[in-house]
Amino acid sequence: MSEGKIAKKALIEVKRDDEIVGTGKITQLQKNKENADEVGSGNECGVTFEGNVKIQVGDTLIAYSEESRKRTL
Repeated sequence: MSEGKIAKKALIEVKRDDEIVGTGKITQLQKNKENADEVGSGNECGVTFEGNVKIQVGDTLIAYSEESRKRTL
């Protein structure tokens, strides 16, 4: 992981050769062979991914979350 944190159920984009080739969702995270809800930068982790593309060696995973907010006046 290069920066930030990654969380279980995060949405991800798969980037290959500077192009987004697919999207998906993280279904499971493991740190030190134990299930984790979140892993911070500087740590290695295992990722189970559900999406429309197969991850290959050298791909970059960009994790993000979406939230909706109701506007108030």
